[in-house]
Amino acid sequence: MTIAKSKQRKDKANLLLVPILLIILGGAFFSISLYNKIVDLKHKLTGLENELYDLEVANAELKNNLFSLLDVNNMQNLISENGLILEKNPSYLEFKTNELASNMQKDEN
Repeated sequence: MTIAKSKQRKDKANLLLVPILLIILGGAFFSISLYNKIVDLKHKLTGLENELYDLEVANAELKNNLFSLLDVNNMQNLISENGLILEKNPSYLEFKTNELASNMQKDEN
Protein backbone atom coordinates (compact mmCIF):
# COMPACT_ATOMS: atom_id res chain seq x y z
CA MET A 1 0.00 0.00 0.00
CA THR A 2 2.77 2.34 0.74
CA ILE A 3 4.13 1.93 -2.76
CA ALA A 4 0.78 2.79 -4.33
CA LYS A 5 0.45 5.94 -2.25
CA SER A 6 3.97 6.94 -3.19
CA LYS A 7 3.11 6.54 -6.86
CA GLN A 8 -0.02 8.66 -6.43
CA ARG A 9 2.05 11.37 -4.79
CA LYS A 10 4.53 11.27 -7.69
CA ASP A 11 1.67 11.57 -10.18
CA LYS A 12 0.28 14.57 -8.33
CA ALA A 13 3.75 16.11 -8.15
CA ASN A 14 4.24 15.54 -11.89
CA LEU A 15 0.88 17.13 -12.61
CA LEU A 16 2.03 20.23 -10.75
CA LEU A 17 5.57 20.28 -12.14
CA VAL A 18 4.59 20.04 -15.82
CA PRO A 19 2.52 23.28 -15.90
CA ILE A 20 5.10 25.07 -13.75
CA LEU A 21 7.87 23.94 -16.09
CA LEU A 22 5.86 25.03 -19.14
CA ILE A 23 5.25 28.44 -17.57
CA ILE A 24 8.96 28.83 -16.80
CA LEU A 25 9.99 27.79 -20.33
CA GLY A 26 7.36 30.07 -21.88
CA GLY A 27 8.56 32.96 -19.71
CA ALA A 28 12.16 32.30 -20.70
CA PHE A 29 11.27 32.22 -24.40
CA PHE A 30 9.24 35.41 -24.04
CA SER A 31 12.09 37.12 -22.16
CA ILE A 32 14.65 36.16 -24.82
CA SER A 33 12.44 37.33 -27.68
CA LEU A 34 11.70 40.59 -25.83
CA TYR A 35 15.42 41.14 -25.23
CA ASN A 36 16.16 40.58 -28.92
CA LYS A 37 13.52 43.11 -29.93
CA ILE A 38 14.92 45.66 -27.48
CA VAL A 39 18.44 45.18 -28.87
CA ASP A 40 17.13 45.57 -32.45
CA LEU A 41 15.32 48.78 -31.47
CA LYS A 42 18.47 50.14 -29.83
CA HIS A 43 20.45 49.49 -33.02
CA LYS A 44 17.79 51.18 -35.13
CA LEU A 45 17.72 54.11 -32.71
CA THR A 46 21.49 54.48 -32.94
CA GLY A 47 21.27 54.50 -36.74
CA LEU A 48 18.51 57.11 -36.66
CA GLU A 49 20.49 59.26 -34.23
CA ASN A 50 23.48 59.16 -36.59
CA GLU A 51 21.23 60.06 -39.51
CA LEU A 52 19.71 62.91 -37.52
CA TYR A 53 23.17 64.22 -36.69
CA ASP A 54 24.16 64.12 -40.37
CA LEU A 55 20.99 65.98 -41.32
CA GLU A 56 21.62 68.61 -38.65
CA VAL A 57 25.14 69.14 -40.01
CA ALA A 58 23.80 69.42 -43.56
CA ASN A 59 21.14 71.87 -42.36
CA ALA A 60 23.77 74.01 -40.64
CA GLU A 61 25.88 74.05 -43.81
CA LEU A 62 22.88 75.07 -45.92
CA LYS A 63 22.01 77.85 -43.48
CA ASN A 64 25.60 79.02 -43.57
CA ASN A 65 25.53 79.11 -47.38
CA LEU A 66 22.21 80.97 -47.37
CA PHE A 67 23.41 83.57 -44.87
CA SER A 68 26.63 84.08 -46.79
CA LEU A 69 24.62 84.64 -49.99
CA LEU A 70 22.35 87.14 -48.27
CA ASP A 71 25.21 88.98 -46.58
CA VAL A 72 25.35 92.70 -47.36
CA ASN A 73 29.02 92.57 -48.35
CA ASN A 74 28.35 89.69 -50.72
CA MET A 75 25.43 91.60 -52.26
CA GLN A 76 27.67 94.60 -52.87
CA ASN A 77 30.20 92.35 -54.63
CA LEU A 78 27.43 90.75 -56.69
CA ILE A 79 26.10 94.18 -57.72
CA SER A 80 29.54 95.42 -58.77
CA GLU A 81 30.41 92.18 -60.65
CA ASN A 82 27.24 92.27 -62.73
CA GLY A 83 27.31 96.00 -63.39
CA LEU A 84 24.03 96.65 -61.64
CA ILE A 85 23.06 100.12 -60.52
CA LEU A 86 21.27 100.91 -57.29
CA GLU A 87 18.28 103.04 -58.19
CA LYS A 88 17.41 105.78 -55.72
CA ASN A 89 13.74 106.18 -56.65
CA PRO A 90 12.47 102.93 -58.11
CA SER A 91 9.08 102.85 -59.77
CA TYR A 92 6.91 99.82 -59.29
CA LEU A 93 3.99 98.47 -61.25
CA GLU A 94 0.76 99.29 -59.52
CA PHE A 95 -2.67 97.95 -60.21
CA LYS A 96 -5.69 99.65 -58.84
CA THR A 97 -8.12 96.92 -57.95
CA ASN A 98 -11.17 99.15 -58.41
CA GLU A 99 -10.25 99.96 -62.01
CA LEU A 100 -9.51 96.32 -62.81
CA ALA A 101 -12.84 95.20 -61.38
CA SER A 102 -14.79 97.86 -63.29
CA ASN A 103 -12.97 96.96 -66.54
CA MET A 104 -13.83 93.31 -66.05
CA GLN A 105 -17.50 94.18 -65.55
CA LYS A 106 -17.52 96.28 -68.71
CA ASP A 107 -15.94 93.43 -70.68
CA GLU A 108 -18.60 90.99 -69.51
CA ASN A 109 -21.46 93.23 -70.67
